[in-house]
Amino acid sequence: MGKKSVAFVIGNGTSRLKFNLENLKELGTTYGCNAIYRDFIPHQLLAVDSKMIKEFWKNKVAYKTELWVNSNSANVEHIEGMNILEGELKKGTGCGFTAILKALQDGHDRIYMIGFDLHPLDERPYQYFNNVYANTEGYKGDRDTPPSNDRYIPKLCKILNDNPDVEFIRAYDIETGYIPDEWISPKNIKHISNIELAEVVNVLV
Repeated sequence: MGKKSVAFVIGNGTSRLKFNLENLKELGTTYGCNAIYRDFIPHQLLAVDSKMIKEFWKNKVAYKTELWVNSNSANVEHIEGMNILEGELKKGTGCGFTAILKALQDGHDRIYMIGFDLHPLDERPYQYFNNVYANTEGYKGDRDTPPSNDRYIPKLCKILNDNPDVEFIRAYDIETGYIPDEWISPKNIKHISNIELAEVVNVLV
């Protein structure tokens, strides 16, 4: 077997705050979502929300990194520097899973998922919106209701099923230890706590 092509797909769940994200750029291709650029510039930045796409344009983010956006979300076809997501990527459920699909399209066969913080929504305080950028422009408040897990769990199940030869590693939030039952049995995904993975990544470079 040859060397794996590594990608880090970085969501904005608060568990990612344990990571030195700059180190990740030395270890593989980084894919970031939405407002992550405010703190960290990934190799590729994605958005499927019109408010965020307009923020990219306002702040000239296209001069800082490679941008990929959904043309359904805003009139962006003629904005310089914005690449348009097409095909299956155009149908992505949420920016994080669209970023995973983009990493797959780019040929990566080992994909780390960081900041994908699904929580057991029937337990306090996890019924609240979990996001690094909660209470900032374009985002919900940290006491707002989060999206249902039912929106995301089947999406990753399909991705895992469609890509059996790709290795997925998800950093789960150690504060909850939550791993959806549907994500345990697939043989091509491993689950490691955000603390354990961060301890490795943060000293590698």
